[in-house]
Amino acid sequence: MKKISRRKFISFAAISALGFPLSINASQDKKNNEKFDEYYDVIVVGSGISAHICATYLAKNKINVLMIEKMDRIGGNSALSQQDFAVMGSDLQKKDNIQDSVELFLKDLNKAGGGYNHKEQSLRLIKYSNEAYEFAKSCGIKYSDKLKFLGGHSVPRTIQTIGGGGKAIQTIHNTFLKEGGKFKKETKCDEIIKNDKGEVVGIEVRENYRFDRNLKNDDRENKTGIKKKILRKNGGSFCYGWI
Repeated sequence: MKKISRRKFISFAAISALGFPLSINASQDKKNNEKFDEYYDVIVVGSGISAHICATYLAKNKINVLMIEKMDRIGGNSALSQQDFAVMGSDLQKKDNIQDSVELFLKDLNKAGGGYNHKEQSLRLIKYSNEAYEFAKSCGIKYSDKLKFLGGHSVPRTIQTIGGGGKAIQTIHNTFLKEGGKFKKETKCDEIIKNDKGEVVGIEVRENYRFDRNLKNDDRENKTGIKKKILRKNGGSFCYGWI
C-alpha cells in the first residue's frame, strides 16, 4: 500500500479550486489487507466556501459525504474574508442588462494572472460560477441586490455577500448538516492511500489534532491526534477545498 504526503496531496488537489470532486476514478483493491476505520462515498478535505458548496451539493443528492477540517473552527480563510466573488450571467447582471461573456471573463482572468492562468481551469471556474452562486442562495446565503465593479473586471460582475464569510460559512454549514453530511473538525489529513495498482482508496488522518502556533513548522512537527484510515468507497471521489 503506497502513500502520498500531505504536501504533494495539496499540490495535486489545488486544481480543484471551485470545490468540485477530483476525477480519480479509483476502486478498492480487495486483495490487499489495508484496514479502514470509516467508509464514505466522497471525502472533502477542508471547510472553506468551495468545500462547503461541493459537500452540501453532494449531501443534498443523498451522497454519503465526509468533510474534515484540521482547525477547531470551520471555514478556514473563507470565514475571515468578505466572500465577494465574480459571477458571469447572474440574475443581477441580467437585471442591469450588463453584457458579459466567457471570452471577456477569460480575458480579465488572464490579465489579472499575468498570462499564467490554466485555461481549462479558468473556463471551468467561469462555467460554474453562476451555478455555484445560485446553489449558495438555495442554501440560505444572502447576497446584496447590487453588483460591485471591482478593478480587473471589464464589466460589473462581483456579487456581494451579506454578513461576510463568517455568516456565509455558518449558514451553508447548517444546511450541510441538515442534509445528512458528516463533519469532523480538528481532523488533519496526513496522507492519501493508494493500493498496489496505484489507485487511490482512502486517506490517513489524525483526529483530535491540535494546531500549535508556537511550533516553527506545525505541519511537520506537530504529532498530536489519533490516527485513523478512512476509505473512499468504490466509484467515489476526493475533493480538496482550496479556499
